[in-house]
Amino acid sequence: MSFIDLLKSRRSIHNYIPNKKIPKEDFKKIIEAVRYTPSWYNAQPWEFVVIEDEENKKELQKIAFKQAHVTTASAVICVLWDTKIWRNAEQILKDWVEFWYCKPEKVPAYRNAFIKNRSEQRLREMTIRNVSLSCMNILLAAKELWYATCPMLWFNQPSLSDFLKLPEDIIPIMMITIWYEDLWDDWKGIEKQKLPLKKIEEVLHFESFDKFN
Repeated sequence: MSFIDLLKSRRSIHNYIPNKKIPKEDFKKIIEAVRYTPSWYNAQPWEFVVIEDEENKKELQKIAFKQAHVTTASAVICVLWDTKIWRNAEQILKDWVEFWYCKPEKVPAYRNAFIKNRSEQRLREMTIRNVSLSCMNILLAAKELWYATCPMLWFNQPSLSDFLKLPEDIIPIMMITIWYEDLWDDWKGIEKQKLPLKKIEEVLHFESFDKFN
């Protein structure tokens, strides 16, 4: 499958076929793709918790305001944000020097920029952008393995933190359901089609927001 075909075939799926387990090797393949996600300073501020147990998925469903696909999916990937993005600063800077991304004499300046005090809002903005990029790689890597997914933003964040027993500096950002799609719409008896997308001319601007081509 070409990359553009992969993009075209990916959709957010709420209907899954009867439940079975996903091999752990497939989860490893998916997260392997995430490892190549770009991140600020190469901080890689993400963690992932896979929930497969049926009882645990029922609890997740409550946290996700009773959305049905939480329990019909084979698993739910909880995507987490490490708020202490500077915790590995010294190792990151060491890697920069070792792999010729930074001259040794530049390390103090980069260190100051990396670990300087930033507002919680600023950190949230920076890190959510990074973690969101990792989520897109999960969706595409899963689709390459023929799995359907659905990214979920609607859930009770404090309750999910408690359920996953997260430390205070790790915060849940997204839940992603994953399994094989049920291709047939029971109430219509027809195969579901991809929803219409905006035309390129509606979203692509050049030089200024009011300039189209």
